[in-house]
Amino acid sequence: MAGAGPRRSLVLAAMATVLILAFGALSYFALDAPGDHASPVVQPPTSSPVVGSGDVPEPFLGTWSAVVTNADGENSRRLTIRQGNIGAVVMTMTADGSSVAGSYHCDFTAKLAAVRGQSIQLSASTVAEGSDRSYCAPGDLTTLTLVGSDRLKRRNSTTGETLTYRRLAP
Repeated sequence: MAGAGPRRSLVLAAMATVLILAFGALSYFALDAPGDHASPVVQPPTSSPVVGSGDVPEPFLGTWSAVVTNADGENSRRLTIRQGNIGAVVMTMTADGSSVAGSYHCDFTAKLAAVRGQSIQLSASTVAEGSDRSYCAPGDLTTLTLVGSDRLKRRNSTTGETLTYRRLAP
């Protein structure tokens, strides 16, 4: 019976090791199960734009709004430009409006592609979230140009269409 104490400790340590390994493996496979991945949802930032070091000229930073009027009615656009470097996501945009099916809501993001004088170029936008895929489709490359201190013109580089936004908050 003198050897039972160390043997019992060894058995308990081995059981604890097996349990830890089993728990770790289960956690790994539960988190990394194929086909079980939900696409990450990119939420538009709720805080004010960050002013600091980056490639976006300060006058572009802030929240801007516009209204698109079409056969479905008035559709709002809210665009926020944050500080960042070339290649970073600097724009988030929310689009809300009426559709044949009732209404739609879309959230988009775009990266800073270039800074050219008094304009910045954004990459094609991606859909972060969208309730109606016919209205929430990825956008084309766009150029933003300041028009005075309180207006921003967004030009679609593919179609040439423009939309003018007004500043809501710096």
